[in-house]
Amino acid sequence: MKKIIFILFTTLLATVSYALTKSNDEGKDVKCDEMYTDFSYAPNKFYTIVNKSTGAKLGISFDYNIHASAYRDSVPSVPSGKGPNGIEITDGNVFRFKFMPSEGGRECFIVNDNLFALQDASEIGHGRWLIFRYLNKENPLQQWILAEKDGSVTIVNKATGRCVDLAGGDTKEGAAVFSYDINNDLQSNANQKWVIKEAGK
Repeated sequence: MKKIIFILFTTLLATVSYALTKSNDEGKDVKCDEMYTDFSYAPNKFYTIVNKSTGAKLGISFDYNIHASAYRDSVPSVPSGKGPNGIEITDGNVFRFKFMPSEGGRECFIVNDNLFALQDASEIGHGRWLIFRYLNKENPLQQWILAEKDGSVTIVNKATGRCVDLAGGDTKEGAAVFSYDINNDLQSNANQKWVIKEAGK
Protein backbone atom coordinates (compact mmCIF):
# COMPACT_ATOMS: atom_id res chain seq x y z
CA MET A 1 0.00 0.00 0.00
CA LYS A 2 2.83 2.39 0.93
CA LYS A 3 4.50 1.61 -2.40
CA ILE A 4 1.33 2.50 -4.33
CA ILE A 5 0.95 5.78 -2.41
CA PHE A 6 4.61 6.63 -3.10
CA ILE A 7 4.17 5.97 -6.84
CA LEU A 8 1.03 8.11 -6.95
CA PHE A 9 2.76 10.90 -5.04
CA THR A 10 5.84 10.95 -7.30
CA THR A 11 3.62 10.86 -10.40
CA LEU A 12 1.67 13.86 -9.07
CA LEU A 13 4.91 15.76 -8.38
CA ALA A 14 6.18 15.06 -11.88
CA THR A 15 2.90 16.25 -13.39
CA VAL A 16 2.90 19.47 -11.34
CA SER A 17 6.56 20.09 -12.18
CA TYR A 18 5.90 19.63 -15.90
CA ALA A 19 2.87 21.92 -15.74
CA LEU A 20 4.83 24.65 -13.94
CA THR A 21 7.71 24.38 -16.40
CA LYS A 22 5.34 24.53 -19.35
CA SER A 23 3.52 27.50 -17.82
CA ASN A 24 6.77 29.35 -17.17
CA ASP A 25 8.02 28.71 -20.70
CA GLU A 26 4.77 29.89 -22.21
CA GLY A 27 4.69 32.93 -19.93
CA LYS A 28 8.19 33.93 -20.96
CA ASP A 29 7.33 33.63 -24.64
CA VAL A 30 4.09 35.57 -24.28
CA LYS A 31 5.84 38.30 -22.26
CA CYS A 32 8.47 38.71 -24.93
CA ASP A 33 5.95 38.71 -27.76
CA GLU A 34 3.63 41.22 -26.10
CA MET A 35 6.33 43.71 -25.19
CA TYR A 36 8.55 43.47 -28.24
CA THR A 37 8.44 43.31 -32.00
CA ASP A 38 10.93 41.50 -34.21
CA PHE A 39 13.75 43.74 -35.37
CA SER A 40 13.54 44.40 -39.10
CA TYR A 41 16.82 43.87 -40.96
CA ALA A 42 18.10 43.44 -44.51
CA PRO A 43 19.85 40.05 -44.85
CA ASN A 44 22.31 41.39 -47.44
CA LYS A 45 23.57 44.29 -45.28
CA PHE A 46 26.17 44.45 -42.53
CA TYR A 47 25.43 45.93 -39.12
CA THR A 48 27.24 46.94 -35.95
CA ILE A 49 25.77 45.90 -32.61
CA VAL A 50 26.31 48.57 -29.92
CA ASN A 51 25.63 48.14 -26.21
CA LYS A 52 23.09 50.67 -24.93
CA SER A 53 24.76 50.94 -21.52
CA THR A 54 28.36 51.64 -22.57
CA GLY A 55 28.35 52.43 -26.29
CA ALA A 56 30.81 49.58 -26.89
CA LYS A 57 30.53 47.46 -30.05
CA LEU A 58 30.09 43.71 -30.03
CA GLY A 59 33.21 42.16 -31.50
CA ILE A 60 35.13 38.92 -31.94
CA SER A 61 38.18 38.30 -29.72
CA PHE A 62 40.64 35.68 -30.86
CA ASP A 63 42.77 35.64 -27.70
CA TYR A 64 40.72 33.01 -25.88
CA ASN A 65 38.42 30.46 -27.45
CA ILE A 66 37.20 32.96 -30.10
CA HIS A 67 34.68 34.63 -27.82
CA ALA A 68 32.43 37.68 -27.84
CA SER A 69 33.79 40.92 -26.37
CA ALA A 70 32.89 44.61 -26.39
CA TYR A 71 35.14 47.46 -27.58
CA ARG A 72 34.65 51.22 -27.65
CA ASP A 73 37.92 52.60 -28.99
CA SER A 74 40.39 49.80 -29.65
CA VAL A 75 40.36 46.89 -32.10
CA PRO A 76 41.12 43.28 -31.09
CA SER A 77 44.18 41.67 -32.61
CA VAL A 78 43.33 39.17 -35.32
CA PRO A 79 45.22 36.11 -36.53
CA SER A 80 46.45 35.81 -40.08
CA GLY A 81 44.28 33.44 -42.05
CA LYS A 82 40.91 32.95 -43.64
CA GLY A 83 37.46 31.98 -42.52
CA PRO A 84 35.58 28.88 -43.73
CA ASN A 85 34.40 30.79 -46.81
CA GLY A 86 37.95 31.72 -47.86
CA ILE A 87 37.66 35.42 -46.93
CA GLU A 88 40.68 36.91 -45.16
CA ILE A 89 40.23 37.67 -41.46
CA THR A 90 40.81 41.40 -40.87
CA ASP A 91 40.35 43.79 -37.97
CA GLY A 92 37.58 45.44 -39.99
CA ASN A 93 35.25 42.48 -40.05
CA VAL A 94 35.33 41.62 -36.34
CA PHE A 95 32.63 44.27 -35.76
CA ARG A 96 30.53 43.76 -38.91
CA PHE A 97 27.67 41.27 -38.79
CA LYS A 98 24.90 40.06 -41.02
CA PHE A 99 21.62 38.67 -39.77
CA MET A 100 21.00 35.51 -41.76
CA PRO A 101 17.39 34.29 -41.42
CA SER A 102 16.80 30.67 -40.45
CA GLU A 103 14.57 28.49 -42.58
CA GLY A 104 10.91 29.03 -41.76
CA GLY A 105 11.47 30.67 -38.36
CA ARG A 106 11.75 34.07 -36.75
CA GLU A 107 15.28 33.28 -35.61
CA CYS A 108 18.44 34.38 -37.37
CA PHE A 109 22.15 33.64 -37.38
CA ILE A 110 24.52 36.47 -36.44
CA VAL A 111 27.56 36.05 -38.69
CA ASN A 112 30.54 38.14 -39.80
CA ASP A 113 32.30 38.29 -43.19
CA ASN A 114 34.14 35.05 -42.44
CA LEU A 115 30.99 33.12 -41.48
CA PHE A 116 31.89 33.02 -37.80
CA ALA A 117 28.51 32.73 -36.06
CA LEU A 118 27.61 33.90 -32.55
CA GLN A 119 26.87 30.89 -30.35
CA ASP A 120 25.65 30.42 -26.78
CA ALA A 121 28.24 28.15 -25.14
CA SER A 122 26.54 27.92 -21.74
CA GLU A 123 25.12 24.48 -22.58
CA ILE A 124 28.37 22.89 -23.75
CA GLY A 125 30.72 23.35 -20.83
CA HIS A 126 32.03 26.87 -21.43
CA GLY A 127 30.27 28.60 -18.55
CA ARG A 128 28.41 31.72 -19.63
CA TRP A 129 30.68 32.58 -22.52
CA LEU A 130 29.34 33.62 -25.87
CA ILE A 131 31.65 32.22 -28.52
CA PHE A 132 32.00 32.35 -32.29
CA ARG A 133 32.11 29.16 -34.33
CA TYR A 134 31.81 28.33 -38.00
CA LEU A 135 28.23 28.73 -39.16
CA ASN A 136 26.14 25.58 -38.66
CA LYS A 137 22.52 26.05 -39.70
CA GLU A 138 21.50 22.90 -37.83
CA ASN A 139 22.72 24.25 -34.49
CA PRO A 140 19.98 25.97 -32.42
CA LEU A 141 22.68 27.46 -30.14
CA GLN A 142 23.55 29.71 -33.09
CA GLN A 143 19.98 30.88 -33.62
CA TRP A 144 18.81 34.18 -32.13
CA ILE A 145 15.61 36.19 -31.83
CA LEU A 146 16.00 39.97 -32.19
CA ALA A 147 13.32 41.47 -29.93
CA GLU A 148 13.01 45.24 -30.40
CA LYS A 149 11.40 47.90 -28.22
CA ASP A 150 11.95 51.67 -28.03
CA GLY A 151 14.88 51.64 -30.43
CA SER A 152 16.93 48.92 -28.74
CA VAL A 153 17.10 45.16 -29.18
CA THR A 154 17.31 42.23 -26.76
CA ILE A 155 19.10 39.32 -28.47
CA VAL A 156 17.65 36.02 -27.20
CA ASN A 157 19.02 32.54 -27.91
CA LYS A 158 16.53 30.04 -29.31
CA ALA A 159 17.97 27.02 -27.48
CA THR A 160 18.69 28.44 -24.02
CA GLY A 161 16.28 31.39 -23.71
CA ARG A 162 19.19 33.48 -22.43
CA CYS A 163 20.21 36.78 -23.90
CA VAL A 164 23.37 38.63 -24.93
CA ASP A 165 24.57 40.55 -21.86
CA LEU A 166 27.57 42.86 -21.33
CA ALA A 167 28.52 41.55 -17.89
CA GLY A 168 27.99 44.20 -15.23
CA GLY A 169 28.10 47.00 -17.80
CA ASP A 170 31.88 46.59 -17.87
CA THR A 171 33.47 49.56 -19.64
CA LYS A 172 36.99 48.25 -20.15
CA GLU A 173 38.18 47.46 -23.66
CA GLY A 174 37.60 43.81 -24.52
CA ALA A 175 35.00 43.33 -21.77
CA ALA A 176 33.38 39.90 -21.83
CA VAL A 177 29.94 39.50 -23.35
CA PHE A 178 28.03 36.65 -21.74
CA SER A 179 24.88 34.61 -22.06
CA TYR A 180 22.60 35.57 -19.19
CA ASP A 181 19.03 35.09 -18.03
CA ILE A 182 16.73 37.86 -19.22
CA ASN A 183 16.35 40.42 -16.45
CA ASN A 184 12.88 40.51 -14.89
CA ASP A 185 12.80 44.27 -15.27
CA LEU A 186 13.16 44.30 -19.04
CA GLN A 187 12.86 48.06 -19.22
CA SER A 188 15.85 48.97 -17.05
CA ASN A 189 18.67 46.53 -17.80
CA ALA A 190 20.68 48.40 -20.42
CA ASN A 191 23.44 45.76 -20.22
CA GLN A 192 21.11 43.46 -22.16
CA LYS A 193 19.99 46.05 -24.69
CA TRP A 194 21.73 46.70 -27.97
CA VAL A 195 21.39 49.32 -30.66
CA ILE A 196 21.79 47.90 -34.16
CA LYS A 197 23.13 50.24 -36.82
CA GLU A 198 23.96 49.71 -40.45
CA ALA A 199 27.74 49.38 -40.69
CA GLY A 200 29.47 52.55 -41.83
CA LYS A 201 26.67 54.83 -40.67
